[in-house]
Amino acid sequence: MVLIPNSSVIGNKIYLLLQKLTGQQSGQ
Repeated sequence: MVLIPNSSVIGNKIYLLLQKLTGQQSGQ
């Protein structure tokens, strides 16, 4: 399977954002 670089980058950014959100929630 071949992934489109664009969608891969966008998915990675979303993944990082989710990690930050969950990290903040866990911190609180």
